[in-house]
Amino acid sequence: GNSAAMNEVGYCYSHGNGTDQNKTKALECYEKSANLGNCKAMCNVGLYYHKGVGVNKHVNKARELYTKAAAQGDEDAQTILNGLNEQ
Repeated sequence: GNSAAMNEVGYCYSHGNGTDQNKTKALECYEKSANLGNCKAMCNVGLYYHKGVGVNKHVNKARELYTKAAAQGDEDAQTILNGLNEQ
């Protein structure tokens, strides 16, 4: 139930830190964390949808997640949103 820890586990799976790299498990962890309100995880899930990593590419869903994360103060999400809005 710890959103920060779940996001970190997702990061470990995403990058293969201390475990085999597994993008599917990473996304599952990021989504659990995002559902608990973690803005970093929202941004991470957004990246997966934005780039189509382990899921079908869905820029509008990514934008929605970036917007939620940015509203909570996530600077990375805000930077990405700014770039999307300039396109």
